[in-house]
Amino acid sequence: MAQIDIAGLTKRFDSGAAAVDDLDLTVQDGEFLSLLGPSGCGKTTTLRCVAGLERPTSGEIHFDGEPMVSRGVFVPPEKRNMGMVFQSYALWPHMTTFGNVAYPLRRARLDGTAVAARVAEMLDVVGLAEYGGRLPSKLSGGQQQRVALARALVNRPQVVLYDEPLSNLDSLLRSQMRREVRRLHDTLGSTSIYVTHDRTEAMALSDRIAVMQAGVVQQIGTPREIYTCPANRFVADFIGFDNLVAAEVVASDRDGALVRLGGDGPLVRCATTSVRPPGSIVELAARAGAFRLAPGVPQPGLSFRARVSTVTYLGEDLEIQVQAGEVALLARIRDADVRAATQGTVPVSGDQVDLSIRPEELVEIGA
Repeated sequence: MAQIDIAGLTKRFDSGAAAVDDLDLTVQDGEFLSLLGPSGCGKTTTLRCVAGLERPTSGEIHFDGEPMVSRGVFVPPEKRNMGMVFQSYALWPHMTTFGNVAYPLRRARLDGTAVAARVAEMLDVVGLAEYGGRLPSKLSGGQQQRVALARALVNRPQVVLYDEPLSNLDSLLRSQMRREVRRLHDTLGSTSIYVTHDRTEAMALSDRIAVMQAGVVQQIGTPREIYTCPANRFVADFIGFDNLVAAEVVASDRDGALVRLGGDGPLVRCATTSVRPPGSIVELAARAGAFRLAPGVPQPGLSFRARVSTVTYLGEDLEIQVQAGEVALLARIRDADVRAATQGTVPVSGDQVDLSIRPEELVEIGA
């Protein structure tokens, strides 16, 4: 295992644009950290700099205090004691499963007995003990990914880097392989950095997540911290808050605030971390699934009436776009709950519905 310290990391390409911009990040010994963000945010460039596949423009990278990148120092990839799993499996097509997994050990000039024992051990760990003689073309996508994992881990690296390794798998295999990746991390104890644009993947795998945009870490925290307390509008939007809206504080105390959404929207209660004076403007975020139907007379601060704009059937859920004054909101409500509340009918465009949301599910951005 190793602690990875990144300080002032900057990578500029020929255009002059900074793919990674003065990034500081520490990955703790044995931690599983995900770099999460959209395409072009700098997450893969950061990973490639850690791997030694890109030479940074400036900055330093240390593994357990030993410089990999520093002034006058650039340790090549093959000397960084790490394994890497790529988006493409990158298996040698003419080599068997055994040969692919053994390749790093043979490059390290281990003797044949040690190679055979280590490969057999690793194939057993990834559940491919009976597939050592098969060529990659005779393996499924999930099995090929397991071979790639075994190859990256067979030389017992201090650091394992993952560059969107599950993006080529179907949804069922991705779910299975997520569990496998985390199991291997826990079993072998390496320090792991995982690049992905899939927030579900990052949540399922990570001890901490660093959300990136434009080469800069926007927020770093545990999956729960990222999911419930977004640091800014970008993080809230990317992590799945469907509704981002400004609100005016009407009253505030230590238990939360009564706010008006938009200029003339409904009164609702939200959880805040500090007392705000009346008239303050706060930016709030809510997931579509946080809204519930609240039949009956609307009660200020508890429920509100809105007009239906569109209804989309999603099977188990209905996605309902509503207008409350000037504020457009998206609600996602279980179809069974809608039918129970409306005596079996389904709202259509132009209908009125009454909605509620718990204060703790209306989150102040950056609080």
